[in-house]
Amino acid sequence: MFAEISNVFSTIELGLEAGSEVVENKFHDYWDKGVSINSFAVVPYHYGSFELGIQYSEYKAKEGMAKDLEDISISLGWGKSIPIVNKIEWYNSVSFTNHMMKIIYTNITTSESEISLNVNSQMKYHFYKSFRLIVGIKSSTMFTFHKIDHTYYYVGVSYSINTPTFIKRFLQ
Repeated sequence: MFAEISNVFSTIELGLEAGSEVVENKFHDYWDKGVSINSFAVVPYHYGSFELGIQYSEYKAKEGMAKDLEDISISLGWGKSIPIVNKIEWYNSVSFTNHMMKIIYTNITTSESEISLNVNSQMKYHFYKSFRLIVGIKSSTMFTFHKIDHTYYYVGVSYSINTPTFIKRFLQ
C-alpha cells in the first residue's frame, strides 16, 4: 500500500498504438471504418495512474453519402494495472475525450467538437527492459444528438522512463 503512495509521478509510460474499429453501427452507414493512431502518456498516482492521450482517426465517406471525416481527440483519464503473471499485466481505464472533427466536402470544410466517455482494457507484455507490447480494446460513446458508439481494437508498444525532476516538480 505504501509503495503505491511513494511512487507518485515516479515514471512516465509513453506509447503509440494503431488499430481500427471492430463493430459496425449506424455511423458506418455513412463512413467506412478507418485507421486510428493513438499516442499516450501514463504516470502513476497513488492507487492508479493518470493518462493523457491523443488519437487521430480517419473515415472515408461511402459513395453518395457524407464526405470524408477526420477526428483528432484529446483524452484525460484514470486507470489501474493488475499483475496477471510474470511480465504480463492487465490495465483498465476510463477517460473523457474532446473530439475535434473536420468534415471535408468537395469545396468546403466544416468542423465541430464533441465529448465522449471511453472505457479501455489492455494486456501489456513486458518484453525487454522498459518496453511493453500492448493489445487492447476501447469502447467509446460520443454524446451527440444521436449517440455514437465506437469500439476499437489496437496493438502498440510503450516505453517507461523515470520522470525527469523538473516534470515531477511541475506535476506535484
